[in-house]
Amino acid sequence: MVVAVDGGFGSVDALDWAAAQAMVCGAELRIVHAFHAPSALDPFALVAATGIEFAAIGTAASVVDDAAARVRYIAPEVAVTTRIMPGSSASAILQEAPPSALVVLGRPVHGSSRGRTVAKVLGRSRGPVAVVSFVGEIEPGPSGGRVVLAYDGERGSETAVDVAFREARRRGIDLTALLLDTAPRQGVRLDRWRQRFPEVAVRDEVVTGPVGQRIVAESHGAALLVLPEAQRPHRPFRRRLRPWARAVVETAASPILLVPDRHS
Repeated sequence: MVVAVDGGFGSVDALDWAAAQAMVCGAELRIVHAFHAPSALDPFALVAATGIEFAAIGTAASVVDDAAARVRYIAPEVAVTTRIMPGSSASAILQEAPPSALVVLGRPVHGSSRGRTVAKVLGRSRGPVAVVSFVGEIEPGPSGGRVVLAYDGERGSETAVDVAFREARRRGIDLTALLLDTAPRQGVRLDRWRQRFPEVAVRDEVVTGPVGQRIVAESHGAALLVLPEAQRPHRPFRRRLRPWARAVVETAASPILLVPDRHS
């Protein structure tokens, strides 16, 4: 599991969530921080650095050291490694994350550099991506304390359905499944997952009207929101958000798990 930190509040939320997730999953957590220096630095330190560049390296090291200390406090049993790299956050994350690893990012603010990082990572990462930001005290919605799944029957939805059921079972909580009205009638049905996960209580319904608004409303107080991704047909190694999911990523009131099609 890889988490990106940049010192901002959103990345602290992402770090805390990643620490808890790694603890539950028994996974190692790698903390990645990218920094910018006046000149390009070789990642193997073969090029001499100036005093300003040494200061940038020192600041970056402090960021990951503080982050690692926070993880060890939250989840002392989690094995933690750190990495600082010059350049962009997206490049650092993509270089450090194994192909199937979960990548955890802070929620972007519209138009921010973190938003560009999330877009680039989503476009190129082959594994699941979590986008996390805690919104403080809010009134729980209809799915407070539950896992929420939104799916539309396109290719890739089945993987997201499977992940949502597994996450609900692992947490010991119920699942809300929202089938979007845009889904094909022959699309994904939940019967076989209900049989495989009898311990997971499911509330499922078809969503009509403004899809994004409904998903965001269900996310208020939810433990996790699971959304499917899709490949770009003409660029098989690039992923995309469903059109209805784009605004949800920026405005949902719970952690989001974006799940690629495992068969892609």
